[in-house]
Order: sequence, then C-alpha cells, then structure tokens
Amino acid sequence: MGKGTNVQQAQWIKQLESLWPDLKSGDSLTAFKRSAGPTQFYFGDRFLGEVPDPAFGPAFFAIWLDAKCRYPEVRNGLLGVK
Repeated sequence: MGKGTNVQQAQWIKQLESLWPDLKSGDSLTAFKRSAGPTQFYFGDRFLGEVPDPAFGPAFFAIWLDAKCRYPEVRNGLLGVK
C-alpha cells in the first residue's frame, strides 16, 4: 500500500519474519493495534511479540482495510459491508 519508508518496511519485514510461525489451514494469527503504539501478534492464544513502531499498525491493517486495497470484497466482508 506504499505506507512507511523503505527503511521502515525492511525493518517491519525482518521483525515479522522473527515473530510469525509457519501457518497451516485452521491456524489463527491475530494482530492487535495498541492505542499507545505497538502492534501485537498472537498465534491462537499465545502471545508472539510485537512491532513497536506506531506507524506499522496503520500500514499493516491498510492491506485489508484501506479503500484502495487489492481485494475490496475481503475488505467489505471484514467491515460487514454488503
């Protein structure tokens, strides 16, 4: 979505690679944006860690929720829009 600088994006990818496990069908990965800044990740009910940069959360969630996202039908489903 073009959010963040190239340096930020590279740092975010590195942080996510160290946090996220390999996922398979039926697994649950949850992201939670804290109002104070960090975005936290959970695998099922297990805390995986967080990305502390406050700019990450809005950039990450824009993938699915931005009005210009690649898959508007997924966005509409997440937002409950018919």
